[in-house]
Amino acid sequence: MDNYGMDASYGAQAEMKQQTMQTEDPVLIKRKVRNSYGKACFAMILQLLIILAVSIVIASVANAMYTTQLMRETPGLQQAELMQKTQEHAKELAQNSLYLNTLNGVGYLIGNLAAVLISLAALKAFKMKELVSKPRKVQLIGLGIFGILGLQSVSLLIQGLITNITGMTGMNEQISSMMGFSEDMIANVVIFVYFVIVAPVTEELLCRGFVLNALAPVDRRFALIASSVMFGIMHGNFNQMFNGALLGLVLGYLALKSGSVIPAIAAHMLNNFAAVMVGPAITAIAGENADTVTGIWYVLMLVAGLAALIVFVLKNKWIDNDADRMVEYDIAVPEGSKGEYTWKALLTRPTFWIFVVIYVIYAISMVSSVGGAQ
Repeated sequence: MDNYGMDASYGAQAEMKQQTMQTEDPVLIKRKVRNSYGKACFAMILQLLIILAVSIVIASVANAMYTTQLMRETPGLQQAELMQKTQEHAKELAQNSLYLNTLNGVGYLIGNLAAVLISLAALKAFKMKELVSKPRKVQLIGLGIFGILGLQSVSLLIQGLITNITGMTGMNEQISSMMGFSEDMIANVVIFVYFVIVAPVTEELLCRGFVLNALAPVDRRFALIASSVMFGIMHGNFNQMFNGALLGLVLGYLALKSGSVIPAIAAHMLNNFAAVMVGPAITAIAGENADTVTGIWYVLMLVAGLAALIVFVLKNKWIDNDADRMVEYDIAVPEGSKGEYTWKALLTRPTFWIFVVIYVIYAISMVSSVGGAQ
């Protein structure tokens, strides 16, 4: 078939699809919308469930291996003493940053990817290859990616204000220490791989890849805001919920403008790279002046990064509901009734509230664990 024939065939298919959408029963349309939104929320819940399951399996295997080794080395050990030593070993592992980062890295890798693949198969509206397609040309996209560093400075400023006002960090010492480098090179490599590669790639595939697009068949702008709110909630601590939502807005904007999650992955990796590497690098170079140099760095990034981000957004304008998209996934709704098919449809999904409650409870547990320490 020649190119003209192919174009004519594609045009006929597109016209037929549009006619079908316009003649669909409103009840069926609403069911499709709610189904799509429900699966977006379920994907977030499924991710957490799989991560927890993987963590339990790995922890159980580690304890079983330790118990087997202990029984082999001390065959006359009593059952009560064996259980006590096993419990003590489990507590030691819970304080081991190498073990925890490895556990979380594996959990995130399996949990996020499995949630994406299972959800894509369940929704059947778009495919993985559409999410990671070659990005469209976007004006000054490098400024958009660099602008993430300005947003990171805003995030640190907000977190500092929250901590000063409330006296709480929203993150216990054990979790905070997981992000810190040590003299153990293997542990440092694991931290880098987990925070700079695994987390950004898999989170973007889930949040900007599946969730954003599952929320987008009616209105891309609604999907950008809603998925960003969900991304903030997913961070599981009150300090980062607002900052995570801000980050989600920029990452989602990059994804929708470029038609691919790849620029969002690049920006997310840069964000996490700076969060993990800047502090240790400045400490190694500046020594006792590290605090001053760190402050200067973040002020520079605040000014330069936000300026870059503002120029990028002004140049590319707000989201165009027709042109800015990653997948060809549309549901025609009656004129003037988008509200019924956007926020109202999302907020009436039980899976949305299950997702919110789970992460709010987790965030509360994180706050209580620091005991209101000043």
